Amino acid sequence: ALKGADYIYVLQEGKIIQSGTHSELISQKGYYRRTAEIQEVCEELNLHLSADEIVNPRPKGGTK
Repeated sequence: ALKGADYIYVLQEGKIIQSGTHSELISQKGYYRRTAEIQEVCEELNLHLSADEIVNPRPKGGTK
């Protein structure tokens, strides 16, 4: 979905931490690439996790 966007802004705590096209962001170390890599692995393992669940995993037991 984001791959086709003209321009992407990556926010963390309300601040822009990265911006660019998908290709530009994937080529840089950082939040966007790390999240994309984790999502790719999850898809390969047939896990269905949101970006929030990837970067903020719930502790065992299901509570935060």
